Amino acid sequence: MVHKAAIFLVAVLPALGDFSYQETSRITGGMMSGVVNSAAGIPAQAREPVVNTVAVKGNRMLRTGAHRGSIIDLDKQTITQINFDKKQYSVMTFEQMNERMAAVSPRNAAGALPSVEASTKETGRTKQIGGVTAREQVITVEMGGSGQASGVRMGMTMTSDVWVGPQVEGYDEMLDFRKRMSEKLKWTPDGMGARPGMMGAVAELTKASMGLNGTPRMQTMTIGNPMRPQASGQAAMAQGTLIEMTTEYGGFSSTAVDDAKFEVPAGFQQVEPELGRRPGGTAH
Repeated sequence: MVHKAAIFLVAVLPALGDFSYQETSRITGGMMSGVVNSAAGIPAQAREPVVNTVAVKGNRMLRTGAHRGSIIDLDKQTITQINFDKKQYSVMTFEQMNERMAAVSPRNAAGALPSVEASTKETGRTKQIGGVTAREQVITVEMGGSGQASGVRMGMTMTSDVWVGPQVEGYDEMLDFRKRMSEKLKWTPDGMGARPGMMGAVAELTKASMGLNGTPRMQTMTIGNPMRPQASGQAAMAQGTLIEMTTEYGGFSSTAVDDAKFEVPAGFQQVEPELGRRPGGTAH
């Protein structure tokens, strides 16, 4: 009887496979681009493209680059942030992260979170990226509200211009992980999602992105004033766009990912999470 029950359980549970890809991000416009390019005190690495490898293996997701990495474990409900330069790491529970993000999120005079609205539009445009035909889809997220003390409107628009190619085999593993993660964790480790003030907008953007029909090949994300049109490059700086970041995706693979990659390197020292030390800081 036990043997039959075990067989039935294996049959109904979804198979959790491995999947990995590489993403290359660079700041391509907005006022922050001018700051990064001109400020003498900003490290040279901040001006260079950032390359990360993202991988899922069952209930764990890894995001790692040359200087930092993160491991999200859905079973343990923990976020491990790794600083390769300092040979340090920190561990924070989902509960701690959710509480921290809620505490530092902007609220209006009544204590309510800003309203967030998202919409998706397929433009009909196509172009060749990495040897495949990609379709353009634009996700727009608008976040509104008033400043807690002044009552001044503090709206923001986040636009994601995504070029989507045919579905890559195994990419559904990544989508499934992100869906399960979003049910437990109000935070994402990738780029702008690590910033507390953007939590609500990024959550809506992530939800809309999971509904895209295909696999993203390129994405240009802009953040700016919702009362002004979005633009690219120099025009974006003149129109109030804070930052424009372009990310390219490739190297998709369903090959098994080494378990060792989901472990903190030997000899690294555990420290207090950065979010616990600096209000508004990130461990990304």
